[in-house]
Amino acid sequence: MVMYTSPEVASSFAALYANEDGLWDKMMAFWSVVSERFSANPHVIGYDILNEPWAANLYYNASLFYEPSKFDRDILFPLAQNASKTVRQKDDKHFIFFEPTQFPDTLPFFGGHTLPLSFPETPGGADNIDKQVLNDHTYCCQANPDVCATGEPPLDTRQFCRAFHQQKVDQRSEDAQRYGVPLMFTEFGACFDSLECYYEITNSVDAFDTALASWSYWMYKGFGDFTTTGGALEGMYTNDGVP
Repeated sequence: MVMYTSPEVASSFAALYANEDGLWDKMMAFWSVVSERFSANPHVIGYDILNEPWAANLYYNASLFYEPSKFDRDILFPLAQNASKTVRQKDDKHFIFFEPTQFPDTLPFFGGHTLPLSFPETPGGADNIDKQVLNDHTYCCQANPDVCATGEPPLDTRQFCRAFHQQKVDQRSEDAQRYGVPLMFTEFGACFDSLECYYEITNSVDAFDTALASWSYWMYKGFGDFTTTGGALEGMYTNDGVP
């Protein structure tokens, strides 16, 4: 979260949305190449258009913070729609995953209350409704600025975290039903071998089950990522495939 809120990250996202230096065009060129390369690959589920889109630039346009629906409608939806069209030109078989902004759609100052996604329709439209998936992430750290002050959510917040995950899943389940698409949570956990992590994972998957939502854990293997409390080797499987 600290990295996301830096002015540099906000400026980079804003540059993408505004096509500064042709960044939007380059992103579409990327998806064109990737979707053509993997169009016949049976091991690919689909394409996640943009991981954790950020409402930018909050420092110059505070309305994106106070009106997340404005960001959904005016900025994120056109990008997702354009990316969907680009992928479909090369691949009409695999799923396209579209994702809400991670903040401020989940309001940490109100206990992590999750707002509805405000896309006017799915990015791929009604003609491709059976090949689209609403996906999201859930971490209790999103619920309150102090929850993860020392790393993973402490044990005394486990009931608070359980309620947070449930309300987020409930809202995204309502969104998915409104758009007529499946729901998948493609990130959660991101913690290591501890009792705190056990509750964070259990609280998440229990909520997924109530909505019959699909899920995938933060990392399949330990890919050396340094952005979570789990450490560089954290993953569901070791590099030799052993759980």
